[in-house]
Amino acid sequence: MPRMYPTAHAHRNVLLLQQRWPRLCEQLRQTPSVPSCFRPTDTPEVTLVIDGLHLTSGYDRQAEARLQARMIPEDAAEAWVYGAALGDLPRVLLERPALRRLHVVLLNPAIFAATTNHVDHTDWLRDERVTLHLGAEQTDLHRPFAVAPACLHLADEATTRLRDLIQLELATPFLRKQHARRIHWPTRLQATRPFVASDGDVRMLFGTHPDGLFLVVGDGPSLTEGVDLVRSLRDRAPVLAVYEAYPTLCAAGLTPDVVVAIDPERPPAPVPETTPPLVPPLVYFPAVPPEVLDRWSGLRLVAYPQRPDHPLRPLQQAYPRGTLFSAGSTLHATADLAVKMGAGRILLVGADFTQPDAADEAGNLLNGHGEPVGTTRAHRGALRDFERYVLAHPDVQFINASRRGAVILGTTYYDEIAA
Repeated sequence: MPRMYPTAHAHRNVLLLQQRWPRLCEQLRQTPSVPSCFRPTDTPEVTLVIDGLHLTSGYDRQAEARLQARMIPEDAAEAWVYGAALGDLPRVLLERPALRRLHVVLLNPAIFAATTNHVDHTDWLRDERVTLHLGAEQTDLHRPFAVAPACLHLADEATTRLRDLIQLELATPFLRKQHARRIHWPTRLQATRPFVASDGDVRMLFGTHPDGLFLVVGDGPSLTEGVDLVRSLRDRAPVLAVYEAYPTLCAAGLTPDVVVAIDPERPPAPVPETTPPLVPPLVYFPAVPPEVLDRWSGLRLVAYPQRPDHPLRPLQQAYPRGTLFSAGSTLHATADLAVKMGAGRILLVGADFTQPDAADEAGNLLNGHGEPVGTTRAHRGALRDFERYVLAHPDVQFINASRRGAVILGTTYYDEIAA
């Protein structure tokens, strides 16, 4: 049993935790002690250093907390705080008269347990508006929220998915600005406008295969081993492929029923020459390079992203078409198309969200064999967004064809149902 140290602070904190959250308190007692935790003596304010990281500022903790609290609107009646740190952020938010409920999520119970020996948390823990949660029990990110940054970096393994969701949410505005700087959108919209004006609407595909099985094909490393599975099921289910997987399928003699393209930076794929009757429909976002559309000799159908602030808004207002979910990944849009066509089951092939040679960029994920696999920040973000999509569609069974890629929460493995 870890040490809930016999200090006066610890005694008061534990008594209150036992009173208000007895189950959580017992879990804190069973949490292993933090191996490296000390209080520095060279700062004017009390703070803790855990695993070499200052848990808060040692100079103006309240100013730091007020800065983080700005993420939550002043008139919010309910708010979430990820990471308790030394309690400064909850204290600042509880000063707001409009606040009625404050949820504080512990991203690493061992760290919170360590702080109870050094800091009196009872002032904010006693407030009836406060509810404590364990991060490992949270399946999604709640808004509005604020974060104690050090706690995010010190999140434990059980909270990895939640940590990724928080980091993705925090990074999204910056990533969108970066994305906007790489693409000159007025020029791109002008180039794709003639295609959009004459091409069809993705909604013509919606509802065409109710309650059916669909194969959604991504371009991950496991696609090479998944080609035979696609071939064996080709006559039993529609095949929807991301644009980047189309050349691999063509090289294997497989023609998908629909190809989906959304990437504004991906150049035309070197697809084999085929006669027009053999070219599948292309569902595309008007963000794609115009060369992709110009070279596509088959039917083209226009779709737009579901989010309201996308840069294609001017075209959407002039030429309304159906929408598809995507948080930046073509696989998202392809899976959503399958759902909107009526899928009851979706078999994911080549949906890996991994990059074997990029382990140093964003750390490892676990694959279906429980082994670490490398990834990038972009792949990790796309995985978390896709998991949220899967969990939001409990009426659709998502089946992962391969254990080679990252574990996707909410999916079943094909070898489990095929055995």
